[in-house]
Amino acid sequence: LVLSARKKVADALVNGKALRIEGGNVKMYGRGQGRGRGQGMGFGRRFRGGQGMQGGICVCPKCGHSEPKRTGVPCVSLTCPKCGTKLVRGD
Repeated sequence: LVLSARKKVADALVNGKALRIEGGNVKMYGRGQGRGRGQGMGFGRRFRGGQGMQGGICVCPKCGHSEPKRTGVPCVSLTCPKCGTKLVRGD
């Protein structure tokens, strides 16, 4: 199952194809709690000189309200002051 998914993702990246991810239950792991060899830092640490992902904005997908991203505070933990919807990362 994982090998099949890796092949599909690689094919999509190399050949510019779209990926649709759907269905099933998902369990998210916090930083340092994953099952792999990494530390859960993603591309931010590797490509931004060890600083992680900083700056940017948090945006409401419903009404478009935006506010500056606060370091250490995930956008999804914030709610829109105008309509109450959870914010998303909006770089």
